[in-house]
Order: sequence, then C-alpha cells, then structure tokens
Amino acid sequence: MKRTPLTQEEHQQLGAELKAIRSRLQEIWTDLSTRYGRGKQTYRYSARAVDALDHLRCELDSIVFQDHPIPPGTDYETERKRRINYYYGSENL
Repeated sequence: MKRTPLTQEEHQQLGAELKAIRSRLQEIWTDLSTRYGRGKQTYRYSARAVDALDHLRCELDSIVFQDHPIPPGTDYETERKRRINYYYGSENL
C-alpha cells in the first residue's frame, strides 16, 4: 500500500496543534511538580509525556524536509526557517 505523506499545509496545521498540546502538557508537568514533588510517579509520567511529544515533533520536522525538498532557486534559509516554524517557534510566517 502506497503511503500518502502529509502536505506542507497539513504539517503546518499539525505543528500548530502539537505546539498547543505541548504548552498545556508543560503546564501540567509544572503544576504536578509543584504539588507532588519530583519524586512522585505523576511527575515522571508527565515529564515522559512532554518528552514523547518532543520526539514526535522532532521526527515530523525531519519528515517535512524529506517529503518536501526545498526546490532549487528558492531562498534556502528563508524556506528552512519557515518550515522549522511548523513544529517549533511561535511565528506565523
């Protein structure tokens, strides 16, 4: 079965959703750390959730460049920064 990669627009939309989810997970992690301390399972599980999401974002960031190479003649740095922003950063380019 042939796979259908995400379009750049889908990467951009998914990236925005994952950034929002990560922000909320970070808030939960911080709150649980404050309320229960770092020695509790709640802290470790919430830290793992943030870490797993970061790994997913990193993998998707690599995939967007593999599936959609930057065409010759394009300003490489501008396009690279725009694509990195899909999963990292807060700018809407």
